[in-house]
Amino acid sequence: MANHTWASNANVPGLFRLYCPFAVGDTTIALSLIGAYCAQRGITRPCPIVKPGHSDLVDLFPSIREKIVISDNEMHQSKLEFHAQHIYETPAHLYCHFPVHPGTCWLERKPYTPGMDFYDEYKRDVFHLPINTPVQRPEEPLLPLQRAQELSRMADPARTILLVPHAYSVKWTSAAFWNRLASVLAASGYTVYTNTGLPAEQPIAGTLPLRLTLSELLFFTSRIRNTVAGRCGLCDLLAMAGRKMIVIDPMNSIELERTGGTAVHRISAHNGDDVLNREVLRFI
Repeated sequence: MANHTWASNANVPGLFRLYCPFAVGDTTIALSLIGAYCAQRGITRPCPIVKPGHSDLVDLFPSIREKIVISDNEMHQSKLEFHAQHIYETPAHLYCHFPVHPGTCWLERKPYTPGMDFYDEYKRDVFHLPINTPVQRPEEPLLPLQRAQELSRMADPARTILLVPHAYSVKWTSAAFWNRLASVLAASGYTVYTNTGLPAEQPIAGTLPLRLTLSELLFFTSRIRNTVAGRCGLCDLLAMAGRKMIVIDPMNSIELERTGGTAVHRISAHNGDDVLNREVLRFI
């Protein structure tokens, strides 16, 4: 895969730039639709522009052969420029998130059509695709042999559970819920990890911290018993990859089940902690 530097970006002829300014879920959804978008418009050199933490995510989508990685600050400044100019799509670029119009935020977008899910909104409002356009699923990651062996030794298909309590934008479940769940799982003989993807994210008490790249995380979750996650962007990646997952969901995220099929169990976050714990343990 070709990696252009940000400085040389403007000098690459024929490059169609696709800016992915938000978190893991949004970038995953965008990458899964870029192939269909470019095929519809005859674009031959799609080049996502992503933040450093999402660089290896691009490599999981085979229709994309080039990328540009910029700093978080550069991405933030680019996002502000798009919002200021209100030019989200040109013959040379696409802003891969919902347009923000003067006096509104991106959450104030077109209303749902009955039966639509969040991915359908992306297809309609960002990529201008029919809502029946299939998403492109990520390929299985190819890790260096030594790293793959290390992660395989950490992962027991029968006894390893990954908790994903931290979310970029949706925070619903309580710390008490996660602490109790971790305690019950450990007492039942499971090895429990907490995904700690960012420096500020701390492991749940009694669990092991797990800080992996997105490719490594996709590899690891293919070799464990289950993942329990609050609704977050990582759920989109795991669902598209067909990973087994229990999602504590405050938003009726039907797109996860539509994409992940029977591997995904959604439990309403509006239940109390006791009900949530019972439901999670039922599906473990």
